[in-house]
Amino acid sequence: QEDNFGYLAKIKAVEISADTGHRRYHVHYLGWNNRYDCWIEHEDVAEYLYKHSPLVEAHHKMLLEQKNEAITGKKSTEGTPSMKKRKSERGISVDSSVASQKSAKLTISNDVEIKIPDNLRGLLLDDNDLVSRQFKLAKLPARNTVDDIIKEYIAEKEQEPSTSDKGPDYVETSNALADYFNILLGSQLLYKTERAQYTKACVHPAANAPGKRVDEDKKIDMGGNEILPSSLYGVPHLIRLFIKLGPLLVMGKHNEKKMKAIGKQFDDFLKFLSKNARRFHNLKVDYAVTINATRDEKMEE
Repeated sequence: QEDNFGYLAKIKAVEISADTGHRRYHVHYLGWNNRYDCWIEHEDVAEYLYKHSPLVEAHHKMLLEQKNEAITGKKSTEGTPSMKKRKSERGISVDSSVASQKSAKLTISNDVEIKIPDNLRGLLLDDNDLVSRQFKLAKLPARNTVDDIIKEYIAEKEQEPSTSDKGPDYVETSNALADYFNILLGSQLLYKTERAQYTKACVHPAANAPGKRVDEDKKIDMGGNEILPSSLYGVPHLIRLFIKLGPLLVMGKHNEKKMKAIGKQFDDFLKFLSKNARRFHNLKVDYAVTINATRDEKMEE
C-alpha cells in the first residue's frame, strides 16, 4: 500500500475455476468482524500485499501480544520492552493527546481533518481527572452505552429527509465505530486503573453479568471478550476512541473520496455526540469510587 501499512490477514478459502483455472482468495482480516471479509482476484494480490518495515513489524507484534494477553491473562516477555515501559504503553495518555490541545483535530488524511468539539474534549479531561487522580471508575453498564448511542444516532439519521438516501453509509460507518471500539478498548483505550474492571466485566464475566455476549466463534475477532464492551461502556470511552482513529484510518486502504466521506460521517457523529453529551453522561452520577483501584495505584508506586 502507498503508506507501507496494512492489516494482518489470512486466506480462508481458495476458489479455482474449473474452466479457466483462475484463482481468487477469500481473505479475513485478523481482529475484524467477518463483514469485512473480501474476495481478492489472483491478479490483484500484489496490489494488496505490503512489506513490513521494522517499525511496522514491531507494532503488529505488540498488538498481537496485547490480544493474546487479553485472551489468556498471561504476559509474554520474550523480545518485548521491559515491564516498566510496557505499563506506560498500555493505557492512553490524554495529557499528551489531541484532547489537551487548544484546537483538537482528528486527522484522517492529508486533506481531511475533523475538529473534536470543545465540550467533548472538556469531558475527556474531566474523565481523566476522575479516573487517574480521584481513583474513580465509570459505572457499568453505563446509563447510555455505546450501542445505545449508535442506535439513537442511526434512528435520527433515518428521520432526516435530506440524508435518507445516504442512510446505509451512516449505518455502515456507525457499525464500524462499534467494531473499532470492541476490538481496541482492552488494548488501547483504558487507563491502568481501569484494566481490572474491564477484565472482570468483559473478558472473564460472571454467568449473570450484564451486557451482550459474544458468539463463541467470534471471540478471537473481538479481542477475546466474552461481553461486548460497546454494550457496557459509554461516552468517555467512546470519545477516547476518536483520539485513536486518525492513525488507524490512515493505515487503511481508502481512496481520497472514501476518506472524505468517512470524515464527513465522523464529523456528523461527533456533532450528534456533542449535542447530546450532557444527556448521555453525567460526571456526578456516572462514576463510583473503587477501593481496589486506590490500592492497585499505591502498589504500583
